[in-house]
Amino acid sequence: ELYHNIKKLYNLNNSEIILFLMDNISVYWGNYDEKLNDIKLKYLTYTLNSDFVKKIEYVDLKLSDNGRVIIKSKKT
Repeated sequence: ELYHNIKKLYNLNNSEIILFLMDNISVYWGNYDEKLNDIKLKYLTYTLNSDFVKKIEYVDLKLSDNGRVIIKSKKT
């Protein structure tokens, strides 16, 4: 469950949501939109359950309504 993995949650300017997860992954959720929350959650869950999750530093979901997720890898 995602909510068990959330360390901090910020709501900037009463619209933009940023999550910091227990495994030090930052997630830019973007603006709150009830119509898009299910889509964003689906893509985030898929990304966090992937084989390369240990290499992820940052996930940006602002393009998830177009079927895209931006991922920044950790520097090695």
